[in-house]
This record gives sequence, C-alpha cells and structure tokens, in this order.
Amino acid sequence: MKHAALVWLPAWIRVLAAACVMCSATPAPAQTNLFPPDRLQRIRQGLQEIYNLEHTRAAELFQGMIRESPDDPAGYVYLAYTYWLQELSGKQELSIDRFAASDFFSEIPQYQLQVDPVVEARFRRVSEQAIEKARLRLARDPGDKTARFLLGLAYQNLASFEASLKRNWWPAFRLGTRTFRYHRELLREDPNFHDARLTTGVYNYVAGSLSWNVKWLAFLMGYRGSKTRGKQELQTAAEKALLVADDARVILILIHTRL
Repeated sequence: MKHAALVWLPAWIRVLAAACVMCSATPAPAQTNLFPPDRLQRIRQGLQEIYNLEHTRAAELFQGMIRESPDDPAGYVYLAYTYWLQELSGKQELSIDRFAASDFFSEIPQYQLQVDPVVEARFRRVSEQAIEKARLRLARDPGDKTARFLLGLAYQNLASFEASLKRNWWPAFRLGTRTFRYHRELLREDPNFHDARLTTGVYNYVAGSLSWNVKWLAFLMGYRGSKTRGKQELQTAAEKALLVADDARVILILIHTRL
C-alpha cells in the first residue's frame, strides 16, 4: 500500500500536535486520575517549556523526574517527546510555512532530513526505557491505566520520529497502530480517560477522510473511521483532557482550515 494517508495515519497524531508549540498551554479540567497532582504539575510545566521552545529546560525537568522516580515511565516518555520535538524544531519542520507545504505529509518529500546518529540513538534509548518501565508496571498491575496510557505514548513517540524525521512510513504505521489499540482499549474500560481521545479522535477523522480508492483496502484491513466521530472525540479531549487539551484544540483548528 503506497497511499501516504493510511501509512502515516496513527503517527500523524503527534506531528499535528507538535504544531502546539505555536500556542501556549492552559490547564484543562481534571476528569480522571491520570497522575498524582504534583506529578501532573511537573509534566505540565515541562510541556509549557516545550511550547515556549525551551527544550533544554524541559529535558532537564523530565530528567529530574527520572532521577526521582527511575521506575516511573512518565519521565522517560516525556523526555523522549522533548528530544523528538527538539530535533524536529531544529530542522525547521514546525514552522507554519513548512507545515503548509504540499509535501509535508508526502511519502516522497522534496528533501530528506538528516538526523544526527547521536541524537537518534539518545531518543531511541530513552523510548525503549519508557516502554520497558511501562511494561514492568503493567506486569505488576495489569489494571494500571496510566501505565497503559504511557506505553501508548512511548510507541507514539517512536512512530512520530519515524514519520516526521526518518520518513519510514511502514515502521511509523506499525508503531502508531499500537498506540491506537492501547488507547482504544483504555477508553473502552474508562470512558473518562479523555487524554486518550487525542489518539482515537485523529485516527477516526483521518480514517474517515481517506479517498474511496484506498478506503476499501483500509476497510478490509480492519481500519474504519468516521470524520464526525473523530471530531466529537477531539472536541471532548479539548474540553476535558488533562494534558492534551491544547493539542486537541490545535488539531480542530487545522481540521477546519487545512484539511
């Protein structure tokens, strides 16, 4: 399958959300017990630093979280997220002009990005640590919703890196699909875990937007979507999510303008 829309479908979530560096973050109303209040505040602070393009400060904050709680996957997940966005920002892939370019989501862009091997190795090492820590927590407690959410984010980081920097679409597709499955299962168990709706909302919207010449193939592979349902989920995330509310708002703006 060569149609880019389906290949980068799940990974597109975080590439779009990365556009949130152009806006400021605002607290969202709590709807479920995602993190302890002090942990939640630290993550929000780190995300605010990212939105302000202060990647070094964000990295230092998340590194501090890892030192304090080395078995908690949260610090690793958001540190990897910081490393990815720092590299993407350095390549000027987050500018409005670049995002609006016709080849931004193309399988064959006009130019290929060169990623520093040291930077890539650092990102992948932290991502693998995030996956390991999340899996260990789930092994101890299969009902740990936060660990499942973070495991999905860890795979989403890897998918986004493959899609936006490496342009490796099939690895991005496979990794991103894991995120969708983890977050979809999470929402089935706890409909109030609204931060997972960023994943399912964009997935449903993009799957529902595929042209008919590829939609039938996606349907046979088990990928179904609805633009209406996708927008509804994103609207819920924008209103009620703890950490991704601003991301959801930006994506809704993009849906009504670019898409």
